[in-house]
Amino acid sequence: MINCDISIARKFILDDEYLKARKKADTALDHLKNKTGPGSEWLGWRDLLADPNDAELEQISSLGREIRAKADVFIVCGIGGSYLGAKAVIDALSPHFGSNGPEILYAGHHIGGKYSNSY
Repeated sequence: MINCDISIARKFILDDEYLKARKKADTALDHLKNKTGPGSEWLGWRDLLADPNDAELEQISSLGREIRAKADVFIVCGIGGSYLGAKAVIDALSPHFGSNGPEILYAGHHIGGKYSNSY
């Protein structure tokens, strides 16, 4: 949500338009919190911290250890969010200086051969 003075924003929106938009936003938030709206089956991520699956977390950690031990280079492929989300998380969780794992390359700007051969 953008944090701004609502009186300034209201100068650009008619009252009835604002009330309709606010009602839609409140309804969407209720659906998200209560997991009742369309696509609610995809909201399991909201419970990860409250009810972690220890077996799954150990499986992920084990796979990470195996990759770090066996791989020199790890290539993340995708376009847009398919690789940018992974890049954001990897960047956030990686040490600022040095590395404790394989080099990570992101093949996500283009999928063409000329781009791929530049590696």
